Amino acid sequence: MPRVEAAQSGSLFDDAEAAAAAAPLAVRMRPRTVDEVVGQQHLTGHDQVAGAEAVAVHVSVDDERASKNTVGEMSKGLGMDLARISADNSVPQTLQSAIETELRDRGFAITSLGVPVTVTLTKFENQFRLGAWSSTDDAEIVMDVVVKDARGTIYTRLIDVHGRNKGVEFATAQNAQIALDRALQRAVADLFADNNFVAALETAGKGSPSALRAGPSEAAPLPSSSVQPETNQPPPATPQ
Repeated sequence: MPRVEAAQSGSLFDDAEAAAAAAPLAVRMRPRTVDEVVGQQHLTGHDQVAGAEAVAVHVSVDDERASKNTVGEMSKGLGMDLARISADNSVPQTLQSAIETELRDRGFAITSLGVPVTVTLTKFENQFRLGAWSSTDDAEIVMDVVVKDARGTIYTRLIDVHGRNKGVEFATAQNAQIALDRALQRAVADLFADNNFVAALETAGKGSPSALRAGPSEAAPLPSSSVQPETNQPPPATPQ
C-alpha cells in the first residue's frame, strides 16, 4: 500500500469510492456520512415533533472560519505541517443540509420565509497527529446557533464538539473525512438533543405571521365585482 507523500494535499472526496470498496466489510457497513445517520429514527431514537408540521424554518450558515479553503492539515506530534486538506463540497452548505435534514425528519418545513435559525461557523477542521504506534485524526467543529422571533433572540447556544478516527496508519484525506463526518454528526445530534432548541422553534413559529408558517397555500378569494353585467334590456321607465 503506497504511503501518502509529505507534500501531498488532498480533497476529502478524492477517490472516496475506490477507498470504500477496498475497505474491510465492517468498515464499509459503518455509517460514514451525516446523511447515513441524521434523520434515521431507529438510530437516533427521535420521533417527529408534535405540531412541527405547522412551523416553517429557514436555516442560514455564516462561515467565519479564518481559512475557508481548507478543512485541516496533516501534522506530526510536534506540529510540523505536512500537507493541507481541502474539501470539494461547500462546508457551509454541508452543515446547512445536515441541519435541514434533521428538521424535516422531525416534521418541520423548510422555507425561505421560515423562523430564522442562524448558524455561525468558526471552526471545521481536522488535525492529523502521528503517534508512536498509530495515528489519530481529530476533527473539531465550533458553531454558534441563534433562533429569533419577532421580538429578537430567543435561543442561543455555542456548540464545540470533536470527532476522532483512531488507529489510522496513513495520513489520507479519506481518514480525515471519517473524523469530520463524526464531528458533524455529533454537532447536529447535540443541537437537537437540546429541548430548548426545539421549543424555541415552536415558540417562534406560533408567534410568527402567517407568512412564516408552514401549510398549503390558500388562494385569496377574488374580490366581488361592483360592476353589474350589461344587458340589452332597456332601463325601466321612471314613473311620472
